[in-house]
Amino acid sequence: MDRVITKIKDAQRALATLHDALSVENPTDLERDGGIQRFEYSFESLWKAAHIYLLEMEKVNAATPRSVFRELCKAQIITEKECTQFLILADDRNRTTHIYLEEIAKKIYQRLHGYSRLMQSLLDRLMQGVGESENDPHPNLDIPHGE
Repeated sequence: MDRVITKIKDAQRALATLHDALSVENPTDLERDGGIQRFEYSFESLWKAAHIYLLEMEKVNAATPRSVFRELCKAQIITEKECTQFLILADDRNRTTHIYLEEIAKKIYQRLHGYSRLMQSLLDRLMQGVGESENDPHPNLDIPHGE
């Protein structure tokens, strides 16, 4: 469980840098591109934290970002709508990583505020899931406490 918490906290730190980048009003091209880079590494940290969460908490091995988001949906950690949003987010991350076209960069940058909220929401849920597991000595048993 310590590994899950460490990965979630790593992702939270990465996402905090994205939040900082997005606080700049009227960013220059350099600031926009820096924000996109922060989005890329925040995404990487997020899906890897979710991967470890699924592995350790749900006993599910999902090896790719897309499979991680689908498994999070199956585990009811995210909704189907959020799963679709995460798949679009993953596509945008791939677009920014593999090619650079300024028009695409501008469009993706405009989506980063929504993406950062979506990623933060998932991290909050993962941390909550870890917390609930720590409080319940038998998380897979449906037995009231005190009996």
